Amino acid sequence: MGLPTYYNLLDTARGDFVLNAAALAAIMGGSPTAIVDTIPSTNPATTRVGYNQAVLSYAGAVTAGNGSGSIVGTRGEINVGNAATVLGAGYYFGTQGKVTSVASGTVGAGARAFGLVGQFDLSLGSVTGNPQISAVWGDMGATSPGSGWGTSSSILSGQNTTAAAVNSHTYTYGKATYWTEIEQNGSTFYRAAGTSGGSAGDAAHCAAQKVLTCYIEGAAAYIPVFTQNT
Repeated sequence: MGLPTYYNLLDTARGDFVLNAAALAAIMGGSPTAIVDTIPSTNPATTRVGYNQAVLSYAGAVTAGNGSGSIVGTRGEINVGNAATVLGAGYYFGTQGKVTSVASGTVGAGARAFGLVGQFDLSLGSVTGNPQISAVWGDMGATSPGSGWGTSSSILSGQNTTAAAVNSHTYTYGKATYWTEIEQNGSTFYRAAGTSGGSAGDAAHCAAQKVLTCYIEGAAAYIPVFTQNT
């Protein structure tokens, strides 16, 4: 389709960056133009190459979409848009964050570098009514597919396929009442401990009341859990 020349805009008074006609044509054709901000300074100011902000300015209680909608700062989506479409080999990301070195750069002491960051800052606000709050939320959608999820599905997935070991697979820091909270929602991975020899509930040995079922090195494994600590 033809694009009128009035898309060639740069509102310098407001500081807005508006794509020109060629960039818009690339986006509408499925090949978006990368916005690159090269930073040669040794002490650059805080820089965000892309920045979206939804300002909720109503002076009162706000419910997004009457309680069933959402307000999203930035959204990325892969839409499998045809019933005959089959996702084959490859990687499909709704949103990708990445830190990479195309030359020989070094990540040095003092750096905090992450591929993707989710932040929740209520330092000037407050919390009432015990809402569900997380810096990062992984959600598998409203309903499961008719096929089920398959045996290689996970809500959270972390991988290190390099030859060098990372320090740990999970790192947490900070004040909390519980180290983790697990609700099995009808699942059976938290169950009564077995009592036979070698089981976690064996009275002569561990005598655990419960076990947490895991899958380690290709086989089921059971972590003993005690429902009292006195």
